[in-house]
Amino acid sequence: MSGPSSNCSFDFDGSSARAKFDTSLLNLRDENVNFKLFSTSAETKAGLTGLGMKAGVNLAEVETSDGIKAKVGLNFDSGTSISSDGVEAKVGGLGVKVGKVTGVSTPFGEVEIDFGKFFGL
Repeated sequence: MSGPSSNCSFDFDGSSARAKFDTSLLNLRDENVNFKLFSTSAETKAGLTGLGMKAGVNLAEVETSDGIKAKVGLNFDSGTSISSDGVEAKVGGLGVKVGKVTGVSTPFGEVEIDFGKFFGL
């Protein structure tokens, strides 16, 4: 269990560049589950596999070690991407992701599953 946390990162892998910032008021974590309360995030990404901008304020986020993620809050993600995880398209927080990682997003929440982790592939 931990209190407030924040993270800022800048990545460049030769084909894309990404800048990301996130923070949370409460972060509860063990080896199987990461749970955040009252979190914010902002991210921008540009590269050969797509473009995207994400901004959100979440009431709650949960991510499990077996590949399930869920968020409840306000999100305004927009962009497209193609990667080894699949294809994703979002506009104003509304979108879908199809592939190894599959999910659905609305401006008020998001659910996704990583089938590789879920089935241990």
